[in-house]
Amino acid sequence: MCVHAVEGERARSAEREAKRQAATAERVSDFLVSVFDVSNPRLNSGHRDISARDVLDEGAARIDRELTGTPQVKAHLLDVLATAYRHLGQPKESVALFRKAIDLYLDPGVDEPMKAAEASSQLAVVYANNAFPN
Repeated sequence: MCVHAVEGERARSAEREAKRQAATAERVSDFLVSVFDVSNPRLNSGHRDISARDVLDEGAARIDRELTGTPQVKAHLLDVLATAYRHLGQPKESVALFRKAIDLYLDPGVDEPMKAAEASSQLAVVYANNAFPN
């Protein structure tokens, strides 16, 4: 009987975690799609020639403004944008966002040490491939 109770609790815990991760992924996806609204000429007629950097800058600014109450979503988005900045050859921006993401991943409210380790590894790549400190 005790074994069944433990297994039941593990199953409920796994289900809660899966739902939390699905909600985070959906929120991340929705946010990223909305960031590209800045490049939609129907919504932003004054800015027809928008670069990828412009979209990233807008997204980074919105993360700080809009996601203060959702640290897990914020951490994932900071990580994604840091990677995008790295691929665009923008190491300073990448470093700043990776550091913020790592801090949030390690926050007890988020508690994702493996994600923090992955982001730290990517941060090390940025440092290794660029002349730091500047």
